[in-house]
Amino acid sequence: MKLLLTVKDTLQARLAELLLAACIMLLTTVWLVAEKWFAALLPAIPQKWALRSMVGMPLLVVLNVATFFYFRPKFKFDELTGTWIDRKTSLRFCSKCKSSKLLSPLKNRERGWDCPVCNVYFSDPARKEPESPPENLGPQGWMAR
Repeated sequence: MKLLLTVKDTLQARLAELLLAACIMLLTTVWLVAEKWFAALLPAIPQKWALRSMVGMPLLVVLNVATFFYFRPKFKFDELTGTWIDRKTSLRFCSKCKSSKLLSPLKNRERGWDCPVCNVYFSDPARKEPESPPENLGPQGWMAR
């Protein structure tokens, strides 16, 4: 399940990169195709306004992309375990503490995670049961092993 989530995040990141590259290529193509139209129009526009628009448009595009990545949520919620996962570090955080505006990283345990602040335990259904030690087979049990 964790592998599926990392693959999903990787695909989303690659899709965002491809979308950004496609937008840049589209803007460049429009600029090159409409070059004659712009050449006829530019003498009618004062040079000061042409320069401002040439600098302003790419600046607005970069500002929009930066705003998108800045306001993207830092955490994603894992419904299976009830914990929050940091997108960059993959650390898990307590849901109860996060609702109280505290960020407490969870400690990894054998079958799940434990919050050191509020002592809430989050189990992980994807983890297997620990193997139980073999039962005592009697005085001759060493031969049955």
